[in-house]
Amino acid sequence: MTTIEKVVEMWNEKYSNTKNKANEITRGRSYGKLGEEATIKLSDKHPCEPWSKRTCYVFTFNSDKNNNLAHIEISFQRRTHENSDTQEFYKLLKEIINNNNKFTVRRGRINPNNLVLKRVFSLDSSAKNICDGMKELIDLTQKPICKFLADGGDKKPPAESEDKIFLKIMNKHGIRKDENKELYGNCLKIYSQTINILNILRIGSDSFYDLKVSHYTKKIIAQSLLTEPKCENECKDFRFYNPHKMNDPSEGKTLLSFLGINKEDLKLPETLPFIGCFTLEVDNLNQFRLYGNDGNKEATGVSLVFKFDFFNEDRELYRCIYIDPEKDKIKIAFSEDEEDEEIAKKEDLEDIKNKQQYVKKLLDGLKKSIKLFDKYIDNTDINIAELVKDSLIPIRYLVKDYAFKEERECRISSMIDKEDRSKIKIDGERFYINVCEVKEYIREIYFAPLAEGMEVFEIETGIICIRSRHPFNSQQDKRHCRDDVYTFAGIFAPLSEP
Repeated sequence: MTTIEKVVEMWNEKYSNTKNKANEITRGRSYGKLGEEATIKLSDKHPCEPWSKRTCYVFTFNSDKNNNLAHIEISFQRRTHENSDTQEFYKLLKEIINNNNKFTVRRGRINPNNLVLKRVFSLDSSAKNICDGMKELIDLTQKPICKFLADGGDKKPPAESEDKIFLKIMNKHGIRKDENKELYGNCLKIYSQTINILNILRIGSDSFYDLKVSHYTKKIIAQSLLTEPKCENECKDFRFYNPHKMNDPSEGKTLLSFLGINKEDLKLPETLPFIGCFTLEVDNLNQFRLYGNDGNKEATGVSLVFKFDFFNEDRELYRCIYIDPEKDKIKIAFSEDEEDEEIAKKEDLEDIKNKQQYVKKLLDGLKKSIKLFDKYIDNTDINIAELVKDSLIPIRYLVKDYAFKEERECRISSMIDKEDRSKIKIDGERFYINVCEVKEYIREIYFAPLAEGMEVFEIETGIICIRSRHPFNSQQDKRHCRDDVYTFAGIFAPLSEP
């Protein structure tokens, strides 16, 4: 079995200090992990910076707790706490590897601005094979990445783009770039800031991280989603609902309160958000008490735990922000394990801290930008309040009241043109879109303490079912439940829609 020492020796002997390569590699501990790593500069213009800011190539040899070699990989890593052009950089890396199945590209699971293009090797790989793989990776990526950065790709604002949603907003309010350049530019600035925040909230993925995300619902709805329909009219598609007429009257208004905007909604925006609600708490007693109840009987629902494959570029998952407008506090949704100092990796804890601070900074910047619109209020026929609210559509429904921070909610927000009647469905006074069948994406199901029929359901669906670890007596004193969450049970938007 090869070692990192052998790889370093072979690399320095065969590939270092040639005209096409950066320099000798640097040895070090793999930050926050058991094992070692060695780094190679992207180029002389991009030295190996501290781990949290690096843009370089990396050999990684991870070990398990018994100091046995557990994982070998090579990678290009781009890590930054700034939100600069992440989407374009990500697209570039995807284009570079194209259909080369040796390599994969992933966003960071804590900070999606961290990008990793990597290849994994088997433990019996030779030092030569690993070094040859790194040479192939560098040959494949070094020139296009350096050109991208030299052209200013790492410095351009990521969201200063007039996408179709923004253009619809401008069209709705009759704002033309050639007629009112200043107002148009200020609108674009606000919209761009919302996209910056959206990018920060995106949940990335990592093949070595077992992130669990679930959706609480009624058992009868889970049956309709996961078992064969008994009649032709039964629907098996998972649904995303528009926030209009949600049970929580503060939906979409918490952000407006924080930004000092009139809460009254006037007209539906031209592009409608449809929300899929999930949580990072897959077996939580409070959520079993609040959601998916059968006949208003607490703790009778189920928690559908999704495979991360469900969340892709068409259904990207975002962490919610919890805001207390009066105390000027914010908290981003992270799971307990992600925030546990004994479980989480050091770099992840640092990323969480930085992300909280950065989002607060971006929200404060957004508040200042919105103040620029005060001068237009008396000098235009345009409804400025409605214009600003339309510009905030990408993130309005990702912001929740601080009282719900224990929910650790995350959401998918799909934007659909209001005129696209073929996709939008009506259910009473609510409207929704069908997403897809989800049975293949469900990894396991948690049954609430009082939910019945678990054994039959497992046989019927073929999906592993697990009884909640929380003991619960239906007659127990409600004071045992968290008062701050329970108080809002009657108004909070349910996670129990299909």
